Amino acid sequence: MYNRSTNDPSIVDGCTWDFGDGQVVQNQACLPGEYIVHTFPTYPTPIDAPAECRRYLVYLTIHFNNGYPDEVSNHYVANIPYGTEGNALCTGQWH
Repeated sequence: MYNRSTNDPSIVDGCTWDFGDGQVVQNQACLPGEYIVHTFPTYPTPIDAPAECRRYLVYLTIHFNNGYPDEVSNHYVANIPYGTEGNALCTGQWH
C-alpha cells in the first residue's frame, strides 16, 4: 500500500498503519510515495457462508512535528480472498 500523502517530509514525525486485522505498524512508509507490504491472515473458506473474500479497511495516520494535529487518511480497501490456493479472486461475495 502506498502513502499518497502530499505532506512536506520535513514536518512528518512518524506514522501508524492500522490494517484492520488487529495488526498495527509504526513508522514505516511515512513519507509521500513510500509503500508498505502487509500480509493479511489466511483463513479457510467458511463452510456456512457463500463468502469468497474478506474486506479490511486500512488507515494511515500521519504524525507531525510542527504542532499540526494527526492526519488520518481515507481508508484503503483491501479485498482478500479466503483459502490458501493463491489464485483465488474476489468476485463479490463478502464476509
